[in-house]
Amino acid sequence: SISETMTAQQVSEILNEYFSEMEPIISKYNGIINKFIGDAILAIFGEPIQDKNHPVNAIKCACEMLQKVKELQQKWEKENKPKIEIGIGINTGEVFVGNIGSQNRMEYTVIGDTVNIASRLESYNKTYNTKILISSSTYEKIEQEVLANKIPDVQIRGKAHKMDIYEIIGIKKA
Repeated sequence: SISETMTAQQVSEILNEYFSEMEPIISKYNGIINKFIGDAILAIFGEPIQDKNHPVNAIKCACEMLQKVKELQQKWEKENKPKIEIGIGINTGEVFVGNIGSQNRMEYTVIGDTVNIASRLESYNKTYNTKILISSSTYEKIEQEVLANKIPDVQIRGKAHKMDIYEIIGIKKA
């Protein structure tokens, strides 16, 4: 919606600043930015960087990204720029990671139902007024390390069966 009130150049400057702040956080937790999709970031954890703790690192990354966005919001408010909100969806499972495309143009990417569910979870942050939503497959791997609220029996678009999802509230202190 900020595109309605700003020039394309102004929007690109805000997005570039946002992406520039997010990239080191994602890298810090062994994530790889696969692509920027408009104002969204598709990040991969666990491939190609092997990391057995990738579910926990993805959650820690998400929490740190939210903190950085709060700092950016304060800065942008002083600069009379619009407030940007983010939502994060995390899912854990099997995916295809590799090159997809044609003989003339290949793209390294990640595809599969796991990716689709993560995307749906991200979009449901608006529905549930949340910031980080994760799947039950992710929750099962990290439940001892996070504070979360269960949202039961959610009908995920494109899925035949309802599933439980979880809102991440925070990370438990050691």
